[in-house]
Amino acid sequence: MIVCNRPAWLIAGCGKAVARPVLQKVSGVLCKGSAVPSRLRSLKMANTSFFAAAVIASAALVGSVNAAPIIYEPFSQATGILNGKAGGTGLSGNWASTTGGSAVNVVDPPTMNYGDLDHTGGQANLTNSGSTWASATTTTALANAGLLNDGATLWFSYVFQKTSNGGSNEHSGFAFGTDRVNPAFNGLNMQNSGYGFGAYTNATSVVASSWSGGTRTGGTGVGLVALSTPTLVTGRIVWGATPVDTETITLWTRALDDIATEPTTGGGVRTTAAFDQTALNTISFGQRNSGGVQTYDEIRFGATYADVAIAVPEPGTIALLASGVAFIGLRLARRRRA
Repeated sequence: MIVCNRPAWLIAGCGKAVARPVLQKVSGVLCKGSAVPSRLRSLKMANTSFFAAAVIASAALVGSVNAAPIIYEPFSQATGILNGKAGGTGLSGNWASTTGGSAVNVVDPPTMNYGDLDHTGGQANLTNSGSTWASATTTTALANAGLLNDGATLWFSYVFQKTSNGGSNEHSGFAFGTDRVNPAFNGLNMQNSGYGFGAYTNATSVVASSWSGGTRTGGTGVGLVALSTPTLVTGRIVWGATPVDTETITLWTRALDDIATEPTTGGGVRTTAAFDQTALNTISFGQRNSGGVQTYDEIRFGATYADVAIAVPEPGTIALLASGVAFIGLRLARRRRA
């Protein structure tokens, strides 16, 4: 580095007179002067703005990475019948499902368009038949995170698509309960007098539902985006503050290119008498007489909306982050050389 000791009225590299001697670094020259040249100020402002933008992009990307569902099933198993294949994160043991002509099949690569939703693996397809279902047991991860405590809030989501309105006796849905759903001619029941919360689907309606003694009771509903179009079904369960307070589930449906904002109003709602939510340990879905193929994928449970609606980072955000990292690396390299 060169140190300039010329008179204050003629400082090489500064290009202008200054009032009193202050050390300034200009283009690699350390000069005595009081003012930073306007060109240098502009450069510093540009560098600062670029660095700030890179930091913002980094924060956006890190926020997406840090979103952490406690249960995550992307159906990354080998293609073919789901029955007997290992469950995803937060699930214990293997999936159980119908087989044969009523099989639940893993399809990979998936055929759905996931829009802005981050995804991996394949998808689970339910064939149209008298009764098709799949179920998996959860680990203690939700309880360990305090999400089954009184007063806690539990979020979940899954991608759902169906190709037909179904017949008059169509009964389909998704549940988190003490046992699996049992699609039958008289409704979407739950095995072994089970209880829990979930969503019931008929035609293009998705109804917030609870089960008690194996029987489903519906609340209000919301609609699918469209037939043969994937819908993100998002649920928020608020457990009663005490063991005797009511429990409430709220459901929202939206297109997969409209997931950035957490829903706070509207939605389908079902409130039920208190039950022991710590006994819930089964995730299941099924259909009867759907008239076509039903598909489930990207099942997530977590503490916040961000945990269960993880968006793919925008290409511009990734590019800006990469530029920011390169810029910071260059600046550090220059400092080391200096």
